[in-house]
Amino acid sequence: MAEAVIGLGASIAGLATFAAQIVTALRTYASSYARAEQKINDLSSDLALISSILTDLGTSISKYELKFHITAKNFVEVKKTCERNFERLNEALKEVKKGDVEEEEGMGRKGKKKALGAWEKLMFVLGGEKELMEFVTSIESSKSTLQLLLESFKLFILLRLHELNEEQMEDIKLLNRKVPVLVRGIQSAGLASFEPRPRLLDQYSAAQKFVNWLTRPLGDLTEEYCSSSDTP
Repeated sequence: MAEAVIGLGASIAGLATFAAQIVTALRTYASSYARAEQKINDLSSDLALISSILTDLGTSISKYELKFHITAKNFVEVKKTCERNFERLNEALKEVKKGDVEEEEGMGRKGKKKALGAWEKLMFVLGGEKELMEFVTSIESSKSTLQLLLESFKLFILLRLHELNEEQMEDIKLLNRKVPVLVRGIQSAGLASFEPRPRLLDQYSAAQKFVNWLTRPLGDLTEEYCSSSDTP
């Protein structure tokens, strides 16, 4: 029997805080260059959205994890991926900043321009263009997976509360319409045709599973998120 994970919501909320710190560091790094590159801004926006989703998810789980004995099994993989990506970007930004300081000390600031742009330097410390492309794709995949996870979890909570008024029923219908649109967005963004590492394929497969959940009975959704002994 799966056991409820005490503190899961707080753990996810902590990850959201870390993501917000990364966003601040990335924007500070970009602002040190004369012209902010759009790719940096796009990456920053994706991370900010991930932070927002994680905050919402963490708050929702914290509210109901004891009442419904929420388990961690649906959150493990995407949480690990986010942690890995955030740590990697955090270290990369530290390395780039250290390189900038050394460059300024060696060349002096007066009349000198930074040889590489913000994006190019980030690309270099992450291992090259291919590595950076895979990193960005992983960020985008995590964002889409988290959106699907948040919406399916909210649907689960609505169903478990058993107090659905007409407005809430419309919310459920809206959720059912939105999830396929999100999946098509993943495909149209090229994630389905991209040849990522196995972990990205696993994330995309997980996102498709979330769509299937929305058409399943309450009992099936309950099994996905709760201990079996707490099923009504």
